[in-house]
Amino acid sequence: MCLCGDFNSIRSVEERKSRGTVLRQHDVDIFHNFIEDSFLVVFPVCGRLFTWYRGDGHSMRRLDRFLLNDFWCTTWPNCTQIALQRGLSDHVTLV
Repeated sequence: MCLCGDFNSIRSVEERKSRGTVLRQHDVDIFHNFIEDSFLVVFPVCGRLFTWYRGDGHSMRRLDRFLLNDFWCTTWPNCTQIALQRGLSDHVTLV
């Protein structure tokens, strides 16, 4: 199984950078618990830490991601995920 998309949530405080925005720890915990309870693996991203950027140049988050199960990781052990340069969108393209 491979789930991918814009989950609109972060998994930890390291997945965000911003000024003056309050972190809603409850939302972080819910997303983290969903991943853990579903026995999914967060696929590491290469190329950049964040996948969403606000126009102010100060707010960044890792919202887009691939979540994989153990079977996927075992079947395709050499997969990589690369975050490309941002274009017109506020999200980067993941390949």
